[in-house]
Amino acid sequence: MSAIARGLDNNHNVCILGAGFSRLQGLPLMSDFMMQMRYALHFHSANQHRAEYAAIEEVLEVQLQAAAAAYRVQTLPRSWTAV
Repeated sequence: MSAIARGLDNNHNVCILGAGFSRLQGLPLMSDFMMQMRYALHFHSANQHRAEYAAIEEVLEVQLQAAAAAYRVQTLPRSWTAV
């Protein structure tokens, strides 16, 4: 095993990067992604791409269910530790 691989095995740090990091790096946020998915849904519907339309519709349904579940979960953000 190389020295680099051994070094990676010993790194037990966990980095949680939020939306602010993503935006600053030019990456899309979830809202950007969902808007593009909605545009794609309309595009594939208009062009009768049934398989693509069904796949996107399924993604949007999963996201809707996940968002609904998030409203039922209580969190205490003030107890989280910022590093």
